[in-house]
Amino acid sequence: MPRATVFDQWAGIKTGWHKDPATGTNTIVNKQDCADILRLNAHSRNHEPAHNILGDRLMASIPVVLYYDTLAQDGIDARTWMQLPRSEKRKWERKKLNGEWSRLRAVNGRL
Repeated sequence: MPRATVFDQWAGIKTGWHKDPATGTNTIVNKQDCADILRLNAHSRNHEPAHNILGDRLMASIPVVLYYDTLAQDGIDARTWMQLPRSEKRKWERKKLNGEWSRLRAVNGRL
């Protein structure tokens, strides 16, 4: 793990930075233990459905680090994401959950 680690106990995310000795560049590193999230999704998909805090059926639980890493890979920064209409955000999420994130769904079938 990199230097200057900060741990977010609620989300289980460790954040720190790493300095590449060869280039001298600094990189922010985020790590999250996703085992419980993946277990909940699999259990909900195969046995009994889970519900969120509002009582709605849980469609998926996505680890925060994966969510933001995928946004970055798609060239979407935080400011752009916040300015997108809710319908566009849902469209992007649905595309991911029916594609590369299909194992993160807590329900069977397409969303």
